[in-house]
Amino acid sequence: MSTIRANTIVNMDGVTAVTLTRQWASKAWVNFVGSSASTSASGNISSVTRNGTGDWTVNFSAALVDSSYAFSGGVQYNNTGSRTFQNIVFLMWDGSGHVASTSIRFSTGVLSVSTTYDTAITTVTIVR
Repeated sequence: MSTIRANTIVNMDGVTAVTLTRQWASKAWVNFVGSSASTSASGNISSVTRNGTGDWTVNFSAALVDSSYAFSGGVQYNNTGSRTFQNIVFLMWDGSGHVASTSIRFSTGVLSVSTTYDTAITTVTIVR
């Protein structure tokens, strides 16, 4: 593998500095099993903690620059095919300290009954 190191990248004229476009790549992601918090696959995730039924903390291996990131996720309710992807909501916890540069805490549940559940599969992506 090669490494490119440069202080300045210039245009074809050899003088004008090039403005690089920032790419908004995923900073962390995980796919885990609900009842056990067992990670199936991940990137920049050190662990997943089950705080209680449907209550999760995902810890980052390398801290982000701050807590001003976006997150999204998806869940599979169960493995039987019944109610899979129906009436599922992916909730952010209210209160301070649940979004940090080192972790994020959230819940999974069923919207129609306002109850948290351990889902069969949960996926989370962090973008900054």
